[in-house]
Amino acid sequence: MKSFIFVLTILFLTISCKQESKNALPFTYNKPGNSPIVPTIATSMTLVSPASTPGFDATPVFSLSGVVSGETIKIFTNSACTNLAGSAVASASSVTITSQTLSVGTFNFYSNTTNAYTTSACSGLLTSYQYLGIAPTTATSMTLISPASSPGTVATPAVRLFGMVSGETGNLYVDSNCSQSYGSALVSGTTATIISSQLAPGVNQFYTNSTNTAGTGTCSAALLSYNYLGVLPTSATALTLSTPSTSPNYVSTPTFMASGVSNGDTVNLYTDASCLSLVGIATSTGGSVYVTSSALSVGTHSFYTNSSNLVGSSACSSALSAYNYLGPAPSVQISWNANREKAVNKTGGGYRIYYSRTSGIDPASASYYDVPYVAGPTAPVTKTLSNLLIGTTYFKVSAYSNLNAPGSTSGTMSDTSTEFSITLP
Repeated sequence: MKSFIFVLTILFLTISCKQESKNALPFTYNKPGNSPIVPTIATSMTLVSPASTPGFDATPVFSLSGVVSGETIKIFTNSACTNLAGSAVASASSVTITSQTLSVGTFNFYSNTTNAYTTSACSGLLTSYQYLGIAPTTATSMTLISPASSPGTVATPAVRLFGMVSGETGNLYVDSNCSQSYGSALVSGTTATIISSQLAPGVNQFYTNSTNTAGTGTCSAALLSYNYLGVLPTSATALTLSTPSTSPNYVSTPTFMASGVSNGDTVNLYTDASCLSLVGIATSTGGSVYVTSSALSVGTHSFYTNSSNLVGSSACSSALSAYNYLGPAPSVQISWNANREKAVNKTGGGYRIYYSRTSGIDPASASYYDVPYVAGPTAPVTKTLSNLLIGTTYFKVSAYSNLNAPGSTSGTMSDTSTEFSITLP
């Protein structure tokens, strides 16, 4: 009985020693070959925050892939893996590591891995990151300074940015990517006042970012909306009597040339200082436009003007011109010697009367009246005119045949008569 107990004791001690020896091994071995388990080196490393380089984050966050759960992953800023920048224990096949605070500059990142038995070799270059320094401050708000409210007619509004850092430069944009620059200004205190570049008519959204010695910050959200209505119309600076060219006269609907207006504006003609009695209207296609008055009463009239467009109307001008309408012109009958050619004195024949306010009439360019044959043995040799102007009007007469009716390019037309004139007082 004693011998049996001794044998069991020895057997128990032997089993215990074998178990203790197995737990005391420094590391396990792979099979076959009894080589130690080697930690896995990360296969890639990408920026998480910020999302790209360069950036203003002094402690960037990286994601490393191709690792093994339970191993310790370390990142370094040198190829020998001696300048430790951060570490973390992997819980999956990837791990996120936040870098220690970096100085301004560009850094190359490497990695190695440690498990319970050993540390891997240093990886090759996995990624690079450039830290720009302290990011500029983006404005927190923006207000209109000039004009004070929207909508407005100021094409280059002044805006003020708030919540900034003195010494930085505030930048103004009209797009959410901050790519269309519309002005900038140096920050004084915590504000910057910026005068915008010329805007197009319509609603404009304003965005901003800031620049310091480290670089330019991110684009803000839309901080201000401004509706630019467009350019105010320009009142005429002069009204010049065009037709007739002199006053007083017998034309009841005189025409004036309005100067100093803007292309596209509607120019309005009035006969009162309040610009209420509208007598003419025309749309300008340049810096001047002709405006014809409606029929006037007999007497002297002063003329005023303003202009209008989609934005509004300009103020009424001072009196820019005056015209004395004498009433209807007296009837004047002119006559000429008859042409005895048969073709002139039958259907298709007649006379053409050229007239001009200056002597030396050129039939190729002068205005004219046609006096066609109507009936009887001859074509008329007189014409009554009731629209002559004060002063001298010059005339020449030609006869035409039925082979050369008005507008025809063939047939015959006589030479013009000797020039003659009529003068109205």
